[in-house]
Amino acid sequence: MGAVKVDMPHNITQSNQDLNSSIPNFAAKNEVAEIAASMVEDGDFIAIGSGSTAFLLASKLHGKRDLTVATNSVYVAYELMQDKTINFNICGGSILSRNGACNGPFAELYLNDIQVDKAFCGTDSVSLEKGFISMDADPRSERAQCLAGKQRYMLADASQFKNRPFIEKNL
Repeated sequence: MGAVKVDMPHNITQSNQDLNSSIPNFAAKNEVAEIAASMVEDGDFIAIGSGSTAFLLASKLHGKRDLTVATNSVYVAYELMQDKTINFNICGGSILSRNGACNGPFAELYLNDIQVDKAFCGTDSVSLEKGFISMDADPRSERAQCLAGKQRYMLADASQFKNRPFIEKNL
């Protein structure tokens, strides 16, 4: 019988109009993403973490030239796949259904080996006492991705100061 081509949908993510209603604190997260995107220069090697603000950042990188991106997010990867001028790598590993993040030993090994100019990291919560906190029981791949950057930026808005995670694991 052989292989059969399966057409990818043109857009598995929601339209930009729908983002306002589907992403909590859209305006603040979009502003953070705009600021982060302004820090990305043509020719940069960057890492982008997972989460809604990371996805919004990826959507603002179209048009950058000679950009190489490493990510642990299937949503970021799909967004970048739409732009043939952006080179990207996704780390693999187990995928968390809550945010599309790859984690586990395979992801951690890959992320420990990369070196990028800038790392844009996501966080579930920010605590003045404990720092950046992940809700995931094992945040080692998130931590490795953040540490891969010569310059490190946390993609956080004011709502993350109000979140209280069930499990506190410091990034």
